[in-house]
Amino acid sequence: MATSNGSSRSLGTQESRWRRHGDSHGDSSSPIPYRKGPLEYTPAVLCKCGAKAASFISWSDLNPGLRYLKCARARDGGCDFYRWVDPPNNSFMKQLLLDLRDAMKYWKRATGVAEQSLEDARMETARLLESATRENQRASAGRRNKGESKTAA
Repeated sequence: MATSNGSSRSLGTQESRWRRHGDSHGDSSSPIPYRKGPLEYTPAVLCKCGAKAASFISWSDLNPGLRYLKCARARDGGCDFYRWVDPPNNSFMKQLLLDLRDAMKYWKRATGVAEQSLEDARMETARLLESATRENQRASAGRRNKGESKTAA
């Protein structure tokens, strides 16, 4: 493979950095929002219960990005229906999807941390501004009182 910045060596470095941050340890939640609901597909495929099977996307380490059908009521006593929609990815596509999944999760987490830090800074700024305003008002009142006592004397 080429030795440019896009080599597998540099990708491996990025991948290990994202994975060190805990982005792929068994978490198969979707790194991106679904574009349509689990029952918004055609033609309908019925599960063993006779209901329309739900469509999902796997983000596991073994099958990243692959769509599958599953009984929509599987968690509530439905059946064990399960069928892959897509064929398995080749090793390149599989690794690429894993890297993209991990990068998305890393940056979502980093964005959340940055947003929380920004909110904390805004709260602290508001607190300091309020404190400075009170102090300024006290100082102004003190100067006015001194001016009044000089005029009275």
